[in-house]
Amino acid sequence: MNSALQLAVEKFKKADPATISRLSGAKLRTVDSQDRIEIDYLGCRYLIYLPEVEIVCQDSAKKASLREKTIILHYLAQSKGTPSSGRWIDLRELPGGITYYPVFVARVHRPFLRTFGDNSSLFLKAAQALKSTQADIADISTQIQAFLRVPIIFALYLGDKEFPSDCKVLFDANITSYLSTEDVVVVCEETVRRLGLQAPMPKSK
Repeated sequence: MNSALQLAVEKFKKADPATISRLSGAKLRTVDSQDRIEIDYLGCRYLIYLPEVEIVCQDSAKKASLREKTIILHYLAQSKGTPSSGRWIDLRELPGGITYYPVFVARVHRPFLRTFGDNSSLFLKAAQALKSTQADIADISTQIQAFLRVPIIFALYLGDKEFPSDCKVLFDANITSYLSTEDVVVVCEETVRRLGLQAPMPKSK
């Protein structure tokens, strides 16, 4: 177990499962005498078995990756139950966001545009696989629920002969009640990766 995951597990174990489930929108259930938390992350349901804190994907029955485990536990431990603000912001408005922004552009914007910048229909098809809903921003945009209380809008501005395609990634202003800025970057990076898995690799030009 790496250090980040170990710290996340230790913090999670100190919390009350019923409280963190209520604040995060997850479900605490007992099945066959085994307590577990059920949580949706990027369109997949994960089961967290207690008290071992073993996390598996319900659909595949595979254990979650180290990154998936860490992000899920961070979300559960940090969730404050804050309602939606109805105001959308970008990463630069989050604590330390300006510092993280160049990394965000490199790890999120650029991979997204490489795959979908010239193919909006492919973007919409890939987003539907993550159970997205339509948003009303830019030329093409969708809202993806990373977690129940963490909606993310991916907005695509289509290019033309003079300007290349561009994108924005927006969050509800309450996101700091659920994830740190660093975790937001990781979640968006994972979202783009999963979107890309729904699409064929673009041909080299």
